[in-house]
Amino acid sequence: MDDTKIFDLASECYKLFREAFPEDTLPPNAEIPLYYALIHCRSRFDTWAGYTNALENGEDSLDKQLEFSPADDSQIVVSMLELIRTSLRKGKTPHCITD
Repeated sequence: MDDTKIFDLASECYKLFREAFPEDTLPPNAEIPLYYALIHCRSRFDTWAGYTNALENGEDSLDKQLEFSPADDSQIVVSMLELIRTSLRKGKTPHCITD
């Protein structure tokens, strides 16, 4: 696995969340409950990324923490981030608002 695969994907998701759902502007004709649910989803991603150090690149990074874990551990995180990235790129609602 690439040494910064999780960092790279998490950084891209972070950027895509901010492009798609900026907190300071409400898109025209936005469905208010859905918009706030998506902002909540973005907030949950930020919390997860902060807690796990997914957006860190170095010794404390999630990539580094999982370096000697079974490959499945890293692959689960990578798969989740790829799903989020794909959903955001296609303009689909990320799954976290259906909880």
